Amino acid sequence: MGAANEAAGGPPSSGLPQPDEARLRAEVDALLLDPRGRFRPRALALRDASETREWLVMQVGEDAQRGICVVTPDPLPDAPWWSLDDGTRLRVSGTRAGHRPEDATAPCWISVLRPLD
Repeated sequence: MGAANEAAGGPPSSGLPQPDEARLRAEVDALLLDPRGRFRPRALALRDASETREWLVMQVGEDAQRGICVVTPDPLPDAPWWSLDDGTRLRVSGTRAGHRPEDATAPCWISVLRPLD
């Protein structure tokens, strides 16, 4: 079959199954929509405004406006602000469900927190 494919002007066949193009495109699209890979994840402890609850989250990104992206298994609850161990106060500027294929089996939420000015 490989020789016939090459003779027909197609690419040479290695005899190995070709990847599922639709699945591969979906994975690439998901990574572009949800680029968590450019930052070395680290655990953070967030406290709500009342300072009574602590949430352990995974920081997966930063942006140019000093915002941080965190992943949580559930959306962060509404709070006027959140604080870090160093005293930095942050507000949630957006939350959305994860887009990656693995998020379908283990749902997660991505929240962006920005420093209070």
